[in-house]
Amino acid sequence: MFTREQLLDIAKTNPEALVDIILALQEQVQILTQRVKQLEEQINKKGSSLFGVDNYD
Repeated sequence: MFTREQLLDIAKTNPEALVDIILALQEQVQILTQRVKQLEEQINKKGSSLFGVDNYD
């Protein structure tokens, strides 16, 4: 994790590196979001087969 001060320093001295950091984080968020969606679907499938419900909403 970067501190606010570290990110400000990177932005001032090496903006390209800051862009790379943001793009990497954006990719990681996308991957994790997809994984959460998959896990929620698995929970819903198991829940409906166990309890006869479509989801936990």
